Amino acid sequence: MEIHVLQKPVKPEILLEVVKVHLQKNKELRESKALIQEKINKFKLLTDREKEVLREVARGKLNKQIAIDLNIAEQTVKIHRGNAMHKLGLRSALDASAFLLDIGRLGKNE
Repeated sequence: MEIHVLQKPVKPEILLEVVKVHLQKNKELRESKALIQEKINKFKLLTDREKEVLREVARGKLNKQIAIDLNIAEQTVKIHRGNAMHKLGLRSALDASAFLLDIGRLGKNE
């Protein structure tokens, strides 16, 4: 957080500029929080298995590796991966990784 220290007497134009800068920063912060909350809400719509598969995809694992790790069929991984990506509007493993990092859900226990 940036703090501006103004010495009295403050010129009105300087005070106005400082207030404008902080209002803009506040607006950007609120918009950013709203976008993250929207992503969190979408993520909550996924099944537990879709979340699990998505985390592995975001880590760069192949479907075959995920299937072995989760002890499920590769075709099942493809289905869960496709469903999760579609629900979240993602196109690639890189998108999945960025999405999960944004919402802080890349960790195993989240």
